[in-house]
Amino acid sequence: MCRQISFLLIAFVFFTLVGCDRTPSSEAHYRVLEMLKNNQYDLALNNVNRRLEKAPADRSLLEDRLILLLANDKPQAREEILRTQVRLDAIGDGRRLLLEQAKNRLSHVRKQTAFALGALRDPRGLPVLKELAEDRDSEVRAEAIHSLAKINHPDTKNLLLIHLRDGYWKVRAECADALAKLKDPSATKQLFRAADDSDDYVRMQIFNAILAVANPSQLSIYLKEMESDTLAKKTAAALAMGKINRREAVPHLIELLKDKKTPERLQIAQCLISLSPDLNQLESLLKTERNPPIRKLLLNELRKMDPQPAVIPQL
Repeated sequence: MCRQISFLLIAFVFFTLVGCDRTPSSEAHYRVLEMLKNNQYDLALNNVNRRLEKAPADRSLLEDRLILLLANDKPQAREEILRTQVRLDAIGDGRRLLLEQAKNRLSHVRKQTAFALGALRDPRGLPVLKELAEDRDSEVRAEAIHSLAKINHPDTKNLLLIHLRDGYWKVRAECADALAKLKDPSATKQLFRAADDSDDYVRMQIFNAILAVANPSQLSIYLKEMESDTLAKKTAAALAMGKINRREAVPHLIELLKDKKTPERLQIAQCLISLSPDLNQLESLLKTERNPPIRKLLLNELRKMDPQPAVIPQL
């Protein structure tokens, strides 16, 4: 008799705690997961959307919708991810589920999670993004790095510099682009160290980042790198010097402009003009320059300095 009473009591407690969760919303949750398991994505999302029309603040349904959208690797899903997250935020504790998806076994879910955390610009997402930046999937790492730049936090720059040597080119490119947006001149030394990257696109991004963070406080680094054996480093250093209006860059810019192997020669010519070279320097350059846009630029500047020069080289 006592055993029967104990059993009934346990059963009562079990169904009180577990059975109370068997609401229409939670039943739908189970059905949605079953549909997703059977690759019935559109059917599952439509099911959730219909139920949300009747119960727009139902947490379980909103969480179902968020999970479904994160499982969609198409770019079109991203706007809906953010809209759903905002609705979850409105009813409290909305970031818990999103943060948990950093552990999801599906790489595209982790990638969409990294995107959402960056778009929301929430500092609470920084530890998760730091973890995703170490993800085994290279595309997830790249997305995490892209998002890191959107979160204004003192640790962001150091995290980006760490991953500037990642094995995947896209991660390195995202790091350089993010550092350019942060505009922190203290990254200059590390950017120059990475300027000889093996990938053309990454080198270009690092080059742009060096110019984006150009600052007089880094003058000693520019002077040192202008003597580098690496053409890309010499070019970046001279242009950075020009950007901070240091005339010491003029002879280096002229030397680079004369070297037809130098990349960004038009940019170098524009920088040189901004530093007001003398008349003789311009005339000397025009004698050997064969690039029409550069010749035109130099000639226009020459005419400003001497409206009626003795000899005007033909374009």
